[in-house]
Amino acid sequence: MTGIAPTAVQLWIYIQAHCYTCEHSKVLAKQLQAEFPTVSIELVDFADPQQRRHTQVFATPTFVLNNEVVSLGNPELEKMRYLLNKALSKCQRSAQP
Repeated sequence: MTGIAPTAVQLWIYIQAHCYTCEHSKVLAKQLQAEFPTVSIELVDFADPQQRRHTQVFATPTFVLNNEVVSLGNPELEKMRYLLNKALSKCQRSAQP
């Protein structure tokens, strides 16, 4: 236990099996999860009708952070670091009494 409280920050990455660039999305997801262990990161198979679908996702890869599309296609790592840090800061501020 690290003493870090769980956050409400969630990142969904929509991918498909036939999507060549989605392989990079998987690598990016692993890297981000290692750097941001309190963020819930989920790979979502866009082709699977049983999976949760965001209404604004129409292509893969698509990155959705806390229900907001933040990237159509693979974003730069620095952009995702910035967005995740911003979301975590916002979450921490709202959790303070």
